[in-house]
Amino acid sequence: MPDSQDAPGRETKSRLTFAITLVLALLLGAGGVFYWIVSARSTNAGQNGAATDTFPLETFVVNLSGREHAYLRVGIALGLSRLPARKEDVPVALIRDTIVSILSAARAEQLTQAEGKDKLKAEILQALKDRAPYLRVKDVYFTEFLVQL
Repeated sequence: MPDSQDAPGRETKSRLTFAITLVLALLLGAGGVFYWIVSARSTNAGQNGAATDTFPLETFVVNLSGREHAYLRVGIALGLSRLPARKEDVPVALIRDTIVSILSAARAEQLTQAEGKDKLKAEILQALKDRAPYLRVKDVYFTEFLVQL
């Protein structure tokens, strides 16, 4: 008789163990798929030439051309394919000179519209690629943007 009563208890325990094992296996499988998707995205970003590192610059304040007393205050970070080994290897003076020359030639009326900001980013990006190709600048990010008319 004791054997007949132990059988249902053992069967319940084995079903519970099986269910727990199945749930754990599903969770591990889902975690593996998630990891695979995330790692594939980050690998593709580096292969497509997207910026993987950013290099923030100090805020720029420049007078704008065209209007008297118009100025621009802008924060910029550069998107680089990789950071140089040492921060001293980044020619900050060359970068700032290149950007200031482009910013000061901009007109206030252009910069108040989205197309003007996009054009300004493209000009800065191209000028940096021309003057410092070894930096491998991939993108220009505005971290703050204020036009005073």
